[in-house]
Amino acid sequence: MLEAKNDEPGVLVAALEASKEQLEQQSGAPTVASPCRPIPCRAGGAEELSEGACGASDAETLDPSRLILPGLLHHLTLDEILAWRVTSRETRSARVLLQHVAEMGRLDRSESILDFADKIRRACQSPGAVYVEARDVEDMKYFECRWWCTKLASAIKKPFAETDVRHIVGSNLRYLLGQCRSADALVRKSAHYILRHHGSGGLPAVKQLIAEAMLCLMENLLPESGKISGEASKQFVLCTQHLGDVLRALEKPQRQRWASLLVRFIHEQQKCHKELIHSLKLLWRADDDPNRSYPEAEQHLWAFAETASTDVRGEFADLLVRC
Repeated sequence: MLEAKNDEPGVLVAALEASKEQLEQQSGAPTVASPCRPIPCRAGGAEELSEGACGASDAETLDPSRLILPGLLHHLTLDEILAWRVTSRETRSARVLLQHVAEMGRLDRSESILDFADKIRRACQSPGAVYVEARDVEDMKYFECRWWCTKLASAIKKPFAETDVRHIVGSNLRYLLGQCRSADALVRKSAHYILRHHGSGGLPAVKQLIAEAMLCLMENLLPESGKISGEASKQFVLCTQHLGDVLRALEKPQRQRWASLLVRFIHEQQKCHKELIHSLKLLWRADDDPNRSYPEAEQHLWAFAETASTDVRGEFADLLVRC
C-alpha cells in the first residue's frame, strides 16, 4: 500500500518551507532553496507565479538575479553560467537554463527514481533531513530539479512555452509509467509513489495520461483465466489508487472500464480488498445514475455478496442500495 496521500504534496511544500526558514535562522546563512520557493506555480492553493521570477518576456534581457531557480544559480559552475549568459544574450531566452534544469530533473534511470522517492518520503517525515542528509550540493540540486519538474505537472500558469512544459512533464511521466512495470519491486513501488505526486492536483492532460496507462496496466495484470498472482494483485491495487486520484478527470467509458476491471478482479480472487470496495464506492458516487452506467457490474457484485462474509456483504449492500 502506498504511503502517499492526496494532500501530501501540499503538506510537503508547507513543511519544507517552514523547515528551511528554521535552518536559516540556526545557521545564519541561507540553505539550499526549498522545492516550494523556486516553483511558485499555482496548483490548488499554491501561490501565483511571479512575473519577475518566471514571466520575463522574450523582449527583455535576462540577468542572473531573475533566473527561474535563483537558489540553484550558486550551484552552477562558472562555465555553465558563462555559457548561459552568452546564449541568453544571443537568444534573449532562458532556454539554456531550462534545458539544464530539465536534464537534472529527469527520471530516466531506476537509480534516480529510487533516490527521489526516498527523499520525498524522508522530507514528509522530517523536512529538514533532506537538507542535512544530502551528500553534497549536487545531490541537493538533483532533488530540487526533480521536484520542480514534478510540480510543473500541476502548474496552472506556465512559466515557459507550452511545448517545453509538455516535453519535460511528458518525458518524466513516460519514464515513471515504464518503471511501474519494472521487475524490481522496489523500483516499481517508488515509481508509483512519485507518480501519485503528478496525479494529485495534476492538470487534465496529465491525469488522462495516467488514467489510460493505469487502465491498460490493470488489463494486462488480469489473466485470461485463473487467479491473479499475489504480486500482480498488489500491483493491481496500486493502479486503483492512481485512478482514485484522477477520478474527476475520467470520462464515462473510462469509469466503466475501471468498474469492469474491479468486478473481474473480485470475481477471480474470490475476495475483496478494502481498497477495491473504496474504489467502487468512488465510482458509484461520482455517477448520476450508477444503475444504468454499471448494470453488469451490479449483477456480479450482488452474486458475489451472496457468498461473501458478513462484513463484505454489508459493504456491498451499502454500495448497491444507498449509492
